[in-house]
Order: sequence, then C-alpha cells, then structure tokens
Amino acid sequence: MAIVDIGLPDMDGIEVTQQFKQHQGKTANPETKILILTSHDSEEAVLAAFAAGADAYCMKDIELDNLLIAVRDTYAGNNWIDPAIASIVLRQLQNHRWQTQSRKPWRLMRCSQSLKN
Repeated sequence: MAIVDIGLPDMDGIEVTQQFKQHQGKTANPETKILILTSHDSEEAVLAAFAAGADAYCMKDIELDNLLIAVRDTYAGNNWIDPAIASIVLRQLQNHRWQTQSRKPWRLMRCSQSLKN
C-alpha cells in the first residue's frame, strides 16, 4: 500500500498514482493499493485522483480513528472516501446517472418512430 500526497514537489501525486497504476498493470502483482492523503479538496483534484487509479482519498485533517479505518479498508481491497469529500463523488455519480437516464426516453421515442414507419 502506498500513501500519496497530491502536492508533491517534483511530480504531483495524481501523476504518481497514474504512472504507478500503469506500471502495476504490466506486472504480475497488481495488488498494491494507493491512498491519497492530502489537503486538496477541490472537485478537480478528487475526481482526477480516482480517474488516475487511487483506491482511497483522505483529507489530512481526518481523525486518526478514521484514518486507521481507511488504511485497513484500503489494504483489504476496498475503496474508501473521506466523508469530507464524499459529496463531490456522489454529485458526480448523480450527474452521470441523470445523463444516462435522460437519454433513455429519446432512444425510446426514436425506436417507436421507426416502428411506425
């Protein structure tokens, strides 16, 4: 398991995560998990970290008990999201769900029109 900060001096933690996951995919042992531990709580940072392959995301001001839970859960192969940033991920999922559902009536309408012809 690797604990990575986004604000690294030479290469940001998102790039580190992405490169590590790409390299890991080429090896026989793709089990190393990455937990982001950072002070960055912007939507852009959170979504970029998960898109890069992060398994967990924690804010640096997290309570020690919650950090230990996050480490244990991530090490066990589960994903973990700090409650402080969970709304960002949920909002993204809800937007994706809405976009997917909003296209369905259009598809049904097109299908029914083609059946009439």
